[in-house]
Amino acid sequence: MNRILQSILLLTCLAIAVFAHAQDSPETQPAEQLSTQPANLDAWKSGKMQPLDAWTTLQKSIEARARVKITEVSIHEALADLLSFAKLYPASEQAGYALFNHGVMSLRMGQHEQAEQSLTQAAKLAKHPQVQMIIAMHLAESRIRPGAVMPKFKAKTLDGKELSSDDLKGKI
Repeated sequence: MNRILQSILLLTCLAIAVFAHAQDSPETQPAEQLSTQPANLDAWKSGKMQPLDAWTTLQKSIEARARVKITEVSIHEALADLLSFAKLYPASEQAGYALFNHGVMSLRMGQHEQAEQSLTQAAKLAKHPQVQMIIAMHLAESRIRPGAVMPKFKAKTLDGKELSSDDLKGKI
């Protein structure tokens, strides 16, 4: 279980870094300009920072927690922080990144409905085509869950025959 939690938080740290660099705005502050003191890492919670600076600070906060110890509690804290960030900076592109990361983490934890909500909101805030495509992919994944109706599809088999989701009904 701990290995899964580590993977989820590390995925999120990586995703945060990737999506932070996907934007066209100026580079974020160098790491040495941000103090590693906990008070500074929580400064984004004031809602008074510029969204980009607040996002950089939240990234550092999640990364710092991941370096110390990854537990189920730290995962839930990261999820709560991502939602809080999106509420504090609702119209910012960074809010979309926070919602994306919340959605991906929720999806990996099997919380499909929460994932779908966060990813749907993130899609509305995404400005870059690559980000929109990645969000759409995860959104489609969030809709595939145990007990749900299988998505409709049509495809050709290797021997050229048509195959559809209706052909598989009751067989899987």
